[in-house]
Parts: sequence; C-alpha cells; structure tokens
Amino acid sequence: MRDLRKIRVLATAAAVVALLTAAASPARADTTLEVRPGLSPFFSDGKNGSGPREYVTRNLSTEARNQYLRSCRLGYSCYAVGEGDGQHTFFELYYCDDRNLTNFLGRGAAVNHQRDGAVAHLSDRESVTQQAINPDNIPVSVDWDPIWYIHPC
Repeated sequence: MRDLRKIRVLATAAAVVALLTAAASPARADTTLEVRPGLSPFFSDGKNGSGPREYVTRNLSTEARNQYLRSCRLGYSCYAVGEGDGQHTFFELYYCDDRNLTNFLGRGAAVNHQRDGAVAHLSDRESVTQQAINPDNIPVSVDWDPIWYIHPC
C-alpha cells in the first residue's frame, strides 16, 4: 500500500511540474518569414508632395500580377517581384530617380510604358546594366537576384 501511495504522489508531482512548465513557456512565435520587397526613394505622394504619385500594391496573385503588368499606366515603368509565399508586389514608378532595391529576389517581370523613348535599366551592385527595358509596353521576364538598382529613365 505504501508503494502505491508513493507512486500516486510521484505521478501527481510529475503532472503538476508538466502543467507549470507548459504555463511558464512563452507562446511559440510565428516563424513564417515575410519578405517585403521595397525600394527607395519612393514617391507615394508625388515628388515633394506634388505631381504624379507612385504606387505599390502587395499580396497579388500571379493572375492579378499579370493583369497589373498588362495595365501599366502610360508614363510609368512597372515592376513585379515575388514575396516568397506565392504572392507578388507590384511597383509603378513615374520619376527617373535611381532606386535602391531590397528583397527583390528570384524571378519577376517588368514593363516600360514611358513616353519619349525612355529606356529603363536594371543594374547590378556595380551599377552595370544587366537588362534594358524598352518603352514598348511589352512585359519582360526579370531575374532579380543580380539586380540592386532600377534606373527608370
């Protein structure tokens, strides 16, 4: 009888320790990596607060991204990049300022719908042009891995 009581006490103690350990453990953090492509400078309110705006749209499906590429605004160059989860971010750039890129990885696309023959250039870390995008409003495939800068005009 004494052994049975000892076993019950040990079992109860083990259960209490398990409950206390579980209660004291922090909640598990979400380990999903969110990749948010970005670029700078970006003129969401126009340049110096006036003029045409630039746009960014996130979390697009592939079909929605393709529709955006086909609908790049006149006067803009447009760029699509994956977010790492099957979704895409789409940038519509109006101004000719050189842009520094962050989290532009993998395959994507671009289209140039600018006026006056303005060719967009995608450059590597040494600012050497890796791809030129003619202003013909025809989407082209882009490998973003070597690209560090966009020169929109």
